[in-house]
Amino acid sequence: MARVLISAIGTGRLRNMQMEERKYDNVSYRFQDEGLEYETPFIAAALARHLKVDRIYLVGTGRSIWEVVYDYFVEEAGLEWDIGFREALEQKIKQSGAGRSMVKREELNRVGEVIDDYLKSINPSAVAGSRCYLMDYGVTQQELQNNIHVFMDIANELGLNDDIYLDITHSFRSIPLFMYIMLDFVETLRLRRQLKLSGVYYGMLDASRELGYVPVVDLKILFEISRWVKAVYDFLNYSNGYLMAELLAGNAIAEPTRKISELININYLPDLRREVDRMKGILARSGDIIVPVFQYLMPYVNDFIKTFSGINSNAEFQFRLAGWHFEHRRYASGYICLAESIITRLLEIYRKEGIKIDLTEKNAREKGKKLLYKLEFSGSDCRRLFSLYKEINNIRNRIAHAGFDEQTKGLTHRQTYDVERDIEAARSYMEGIKTLLFQGDLDRVVPEITRLPAEIPFRDL
Repeated sequence: MARVLISAIGTGRLRNMQMEERKYDNVSYRFQDEGLEYETPFIAAALARHLKVDRIYLVGTGRSIWEVVYDYFVEEAGLEWDIGFREALEQKIKQSGAGRSMVKREELNRVGEVIDDYLKSINPSAVAGSRCYLMDYGVTQQELQNNIHVFMDIANELGLNDDIYLDITHSFRSIPLFMYIMLDFVETLRLRRQLKLSGVYYGMLDASRELGYVPVVDLKILFEISRWVKAVYDFLNYSNGYLMAELLAGNAIAEPTRKISELININYLPDLRREVDRMKGILARSGDIIVPVFQYLMPYVNDFIKTFSGINSNAEFQFRLAGWHFEHRRYASGYICLAESIITRLLEIYRKEGIKIDLTEKNAREKGKKLLYKLEFSGSDCRRLFSLYKEINNIRNRIAHAGFDEQTKGLTHRQTYDVERDIEAARSYMEGIKTLLFQGDLDRVVPEITRLPAEIPFRDL
């Protein structure tokens, strides 16, 4: 694990238009919270000292002040100048411009080696590997595409569990912004699963006129907000609350958030119902949650919980969850919940008549299935329920066998099922089952179905 600083450099301040001398002003960079101050022209040097980084990745254009970077770190590391290299580098920088860089990666490798020597001089345990990267100005779409490739090269250099610090002080405003967004992109893709952004630093140079020093602000909270946006989006749309639970670590709501995700993904509905109720209680005591950002996102989480609140029965919970799954295009889980909700509803109708039935007991649920197949020759509503269940259960079985069930044996794909049809049919199946079984409480189920306990005794199934 290494501490890596990614920093951008610009063209510096010109002494004259012929570029005979360029520089960054020597200023005092102050870290307010710690009360520490470092006098240097390069915030990267201040950050390197303050954070004890192991390596620095410098990003700039062909016109950036690479020669001044070389001068500074050679002097600070107590090395001897390579005059020939230094003069050749300066000449190539002068010949560079928008859309044209005469500076080559090999030349910047020398600058990276000098930075490593400097880091070793202030921290003997520093790990070598500092690099300099050339980016385009980014004034065309092609140049922006090129810069994406450069940043992905940087991402590929990052090791597992590295602590990453981003400096967005210098260079074109677009380049630090670009680096920030790309780092967010890389984190989202998890190209490095344990990627950890430990700080986003900005040196407020304009404030030095008033304060006499440059405050260094850690803007990591902005990165955290973008992670929160992703976390809540994943939870509300896909029930994946793993990132949200991670961000809520130490709060009472973190564990039910994680468990709800696990239970929805594995489709264990009785336990899920309990966890939803648990989360509802915690949200009602919002003072228990001490993450400032979450208070602004909590209404959306409350909306998710309300979707499954006020439910009177296990069957209705299964039915409501089926609708949620379909709405969020989780068709496999939707069909499983919908099929099971039909069986549970019928068992609940029998139980309402005083028959002792364990809704989770395998034999009871098998009897529920047998009952459904007896409905084929009953009244019109019962036949309609049987027909819908048979179609829904056929799809559910195909899903359970990943499309390789007995129905498909020896037949072509088009002879057995149509993927688009099964997806589009979900809405009509929901409406059909709702009309027959879920108009309200058990007294409002289609009358023909409520008479089943008297017509088909449970003991005869």
